[in-house]
Amino acid sequence: MRSSLRTSALLTMACFLFVTGLRAQHLVKSTFLRTYAKTEIGVFVPIPGFVKYDVDVYKLEYATPNVQGKPDTASGLLAVPVVKNLSFPLWSISTAPPAPGRRYLPG
Repeated sequence: MRSSLRTSALLTMACFLFVTGLRAQHLVKSTFLRTYAKTEIGVFVPIPGFVKYDVDVYKLEYATPNVQGKPDTASGLLAVPVVKNLSFPLWSISTAPPAPGRRYLPG
């Protein structure tokens, strides 16, 4: 089960990097830190019924250019809810026409 959560975490990070357009970055390392029980999280978020799941926490390290454009390593935290079926939205708009593909381009 831990490997499927790791896969979900890596997929989430890959989606984040793609969606935000940070193509110059790539994942170097991911480290599972620990699982926080929903009761532990509830101590910090005292809203009844708000915290519904335990959370696995990962440290992500990725290569990225620094402000001078030179290679550097940065890190971040990824929190993944521990659920049986984890899904990701597709972010598509059903009322808009489909994006043009090569076959729709003039010429």
